[in-house]
Amino acid sequence: MRFHEEMQEQLKKFDNELDRIRNELDYLKSEDKRGYTIHLLM
Repeated sequence: MRFHEEMQEQLKKFDNELDRIRNELDYLKSEDKRGYTIHLLM
């Protein structure tokens, strides 16, 4: 049972890490679009 709990804990950490990376990518994508728009206007 202990092993199972540790696995759950590891998976939770992994999920959190994935969420963080996804958020960062979304942020970078939105930054990209803004930069691109500004570039088109110049």
